[in-house]
This record gives sequence, structure tokens and C-alpha cells, in this order.
Amino acid sequence: MSADHLATEIAEQPAILARIAATRFDAVVTPRVCITGSGDSHCAAELAAWAWRARGRDAVAFRPLELARYRHTTLDDDATVVAISASGRTRRVLEAVRVARARGASVAAITDDPDSPIAREADRVWPLGASPAAALSTTDYTGAEAAGYVGYHHDVPQTKTFSASVAVALLAAGMPLSDLVGRADAALTRARSWSTGVGPGLAAARRTVFVGSGPLAPVARYAAYKWCEFVRDGYAQETEEYCHTHYFLTEPGTTVVFLVADRLGAERVREIAPVLTGEIGASVQAIVVGDDVDPGVADALRLASTDEPGWRPLLAALAVQWLAHAMATAAGLSTATFRGGLDPERYVAGSARAIRGSRVVPPDELLGES
Repeated sequence: MSADHLATEIAEQPAILARIAATRFDAVVTPRVCITGSGDSHCAAELAAWAWRARGRDAVAFRPLELARYRHTTLDDDATVVAISASGRTRRVLEAVRVARARGASVAAITDDPDSPIAREADRVWPLGASPAAALSTTDYTGAEAAGYVGYHHDVPQTKTFSASVAVALLAAGMPLSDLVGRADAALTRARSWSTGVGPGLAAARRTVFVGSGPLAPVARYAAYKWCEFVRDGYAQETEEYCHTHYFLTEPGTTVVFLVADRLGAERVREIAPVLTGEIGASVQAIVVGDDVDPGVADALRLASTDEPGWRPLLAALAVQWLAHAMATAAGLSTATFRGGLDPERYVAGSARAIRGSRVVPPDELLGES
């Protein structure tokens, strides 16, 4: 039996969050904040933008390719670009950092590796502290290309670096984290208990669609990413758009998981869910943040209420991470590496070429296209 790195990473998170909660960062003083990142880090960037806007700041999230190649005209010395990359090696994020600096914007890097390329080019670094430094230069992969895909503690779909990135972003936006640790621990306890019942169903589902709105829409996408990384059919959609799009992929054998954190969101789910179960025969589940939020779904994981709206997406994400563990375990997939252990070397080698091996387009070339 291979090591259960996924469970290890998830279990480490309350302690990581406690360390972050005790940290202080210099305030961002520019009028505008632009947050960027790829994959999980783009989900974290969107949650960061929500946090900054909740504090009355002008904040927006962009994917790094979009920012560097098509939206760089929005950057100037009134902007701070917050670049999120757990490894600090993501090439498109590095490209965005260099373009931002060329446009006169300041750059803050959120990364697990303070000595990474992105960190070295930033004006300030907000470290995650999620992994031992020595682990960031090694990997268990043995192939020539895959072995170069370093920057992570474990060769597994990332969980602790995502949670840490969100927590750092919340703290940098001025949100208190002192009570978050206990809430996170309680959320994981409830998720572990609930997942024993739903894990086999998630593993057997022909496809799983995660649906959320507002600040939970990025969490729905993060959930779908974890499914894809474990070589399962996972999709994500915003609640209203689901009714116009992925609804037509929903059929018997599909599981729809709604993410709900407020009264109006629950009201909309109560309208949609009966159609899915009654007319279509799909399975419906819900992850609910708030004891007083009722989406009308019998099979629901209820996480404790919190008066701090910025915490709700992170608590939902912790539950999603453990659901990924339950699904992978029930499906007999490895929780120690990508694709559940199904040919990960070849796919990681491909990532090394398609991501780390890609050209970083220099700022003068990109700005000349303006």
C-alpha cells in the first residue's frame, strides 16, 4: 500500500493555518490590487479578490496569461500584483510578474518557496510555510523530465498549499484568522465522518458536477480540479449557469454537489435540486457552511456557522479535499500521486514540458503588442 500523502497533507492544515494566523504582513497601500495564479492558485486568487473587495478595496483576479498578454494595460504604479504560485516556478505567473514590474506595478508573491524564481523577482514575499524547505527541490518521480517537476512537498494533488494560499491572502487583506483554526479542525472532523457514507457513491458516479455561486464558485472549480487530478470526471459551474449548461450533461449516474453558504444560495438550490432528483434521477448532495442555512437537500454535510464571510470558502474547500480523499480511496486509487497512480510519470513529464518548459515571453515583446 502506497503512502497516504493526501491524508497527511490535509491533517497538517490546522497547524499550518495557526502559523499563518500568527504572522503579520506589510499592508498593500496601492489603490488597486490585481491577483493572479494558475490552476488551484487561480481559485485562490479569486477568493483573495473577494476578500479584498469585502474590505472595500478595488481588487480583481486574472489568469496570468490573460493578465500578461492581454490585460497588462490595466497595470501601472497605482496597482499591486499579488502573484500566487505554490512552487514559485509557474512560467505564466513569472511572465505576469515581469510585465507588471515593467508597467510600474509593485509585486507581492505568495509562495511556498521564498527562494523560487517568482519570489526573487517580487518586491515582497508572503511565504506559505506549508512544506519543509528541503522537500521543495526533490520529487519521487524517476523519469528524466518528471523528476525535474519540483517545488512541492508531496507528489500529490495539492491541498495544504491551496489552503495556505487562501489564508495568507485573507490575512493580507486584513481579515482576522485567530478563530479560523478551530473552525477548520471542526470542518475536517465533520467531513471525515460524512464522507464515509458518500465516498462510494462519488467513486461510482459517472460524472460529478460541483455547483456554487459567489465566493463558492471558485471552490466548486477547485473541487473539479481535484477530481480531474485523480483521473475522474469532475466538472464545475456557477449555480445559475448550471441550469443553462451542465444541466444537459446531468443524468442518472451523475452526482451534483451544491456548495451553499447563505440564505439566498440555499433558496436557489431548493428550486433546482427537486428537478434533478425527480425529473432526471441524478444524485444530489450539498456542502453547507452554516447551521441555519437549509438548501433542502437530505444528503448534506453541514459545517459550523461563522460570522466571518471570508472564512466560508476555505471551510468548504477543506471539506472538498476530504471528499476527494474519500472518493479516491473508495475507487481504489492511490492517494500518494497524481491520476490515482495511473501512469503519473508520463503525465507529469508532459506537464514539465507544457508548463515549466514553456517560453517566458519578455515584457518588451508583450508590451510592444499593446
